[in-house]
Amino acid sequence: MDLLSIIYLIIIFVVLYYTSFQLNLFLKFKGKVREKAKIGKLPKVSLIVPAYNEEKTIVRTIKNLLRLNYPKNKLEIIVVDDGSKDKTYEKAKKFEKFGVKVFTKPNGGKANALNFGLKHAKNELVGVVDCDTILEKDALIKCVNYFNNPKVACVTSRILQRRKKRILERWQDIELKIIAYTRKLAQFLNLITATPGPLSLYRKNVLIKLKGFDEKCVLEDNEIAWRLIFNGYEIKMAYDAKAYTNMPSKLKEFWRQRVRWGIGGLQIIKKYFSTFLRNHPIGTYILPSSIIGYIFSTIGIGLFFYLLLSSLIEKILYFVKTIWYGGNPFIFSLSIQPDLFLFYGLILFSLSFFFVIYVLHGYKKTNIIDLITFIFVYLAFFPIIASYSIYKFLRLYKQLKIRPIWLTK
Repeated sequence: MDLLSIIYLIIIFVVLYYTSFQLNLFLKFKGKVREKAKIGKLPKVSLIVPAYNEEKTIVRTIKNLLRLNYPKNKLEIIVVDDGSKDKTYEKAKKFEKFGVKVFTKPNGGKANALNFGLKHAKNELVGVVDCDTILEKDALIKCVNYFNNPKVACVTSRILQRRKKRILERWQDIELKIIAYTRKLAQFLNLITATPGPLSLYRKNVLIKLKGFDEKCVLEDNEIAWRLIFNGYEIKMAYDAKAYTNMPSKLKEFWRQRVRWGIGGLQIIKKYFSTFLRNHPIGTYILPSSIIGYIFSTIGIGLFFYLLLSSLIEKILYFVKTIWYGGNPFIFSLSIQPDLFLFYGLILFSLSFFFVIYVLHGYKKTNIIDLITFIFVYLAFFPIIASYSIYKFLRLYKQLKIRPIWLTK
């Protein structure tokens, strides 16, 4: 058996393992995904809105928060302008007459802005809301109901795409729906690894105990999720609480966002690497699966270009030899030999395809062209992004240790 076959077998084994795990999780808990938490007493909530150069969206976001179906005497809205160079602060300041608290500070990164807001928050629950987010009126109420369990330190929501005009936006719409469903499934084993910025609520005393958000990590919402689990807390997801956000509409914006996510993921892996394979959800599942994701992405890119180059060389040699011996180089025979790799590949593809169809069922009908291109075009970006993120992480490593940056502006 050659080296390439061994690599194939390792990849197949690992992918089958994680696919089986996800399939078992799906079959066991799919009936509980849409369950709702019991309505209880509404606690006081402080919502923090970190902003950096958001003059185009800050007004709409604040107006949306003021219209939430939540008792006004139990809701505090805090806007933290992180040294914006536009009119974000000036526009937000106008809402102080409606009770919104608006602060400005020197630029220090999103996590720094959140920690600043945390120091000024007065209520027992603290929420994070991004500047490009629109919440459904009952989203906050649906989230707070999950805090009836004292072990729950965070509750996140279902993030959905607002704009769906461009193909890139529609691809991300499909992606967000899949992420939301799989994240809800992960809740049942306390394996939620991200508390996204569009809407996530935390117990203030727990955040203070854990010294707030990590200001050296550019993916603070993932890092805090790992830290909560590491310290024995639970994270829940209110699947019926919907937060609509604007994902990137241009390829350049999309690329920068996903590279930031990739770099942040590597920062988190480095931070928790000492827990590898230890008897803990971080060490036994979350960390290994994250590492494997980066490794397989890099290997996948290498294999792709190796096979592409090998095939190209083979075709060129065939073309040259055929002409040399006086044959017709444009006559090809198509032959597909069934083997173990093809068999498992078809199984994995079929399982993934039907899972996506199941998740999308219940939403507005998805365009079949969008779905096909999502699978065969959009998903092809991710190994490339992961590989480039590793390269970028190594280049920015010293800079990120000295001064955190937004990486999206």
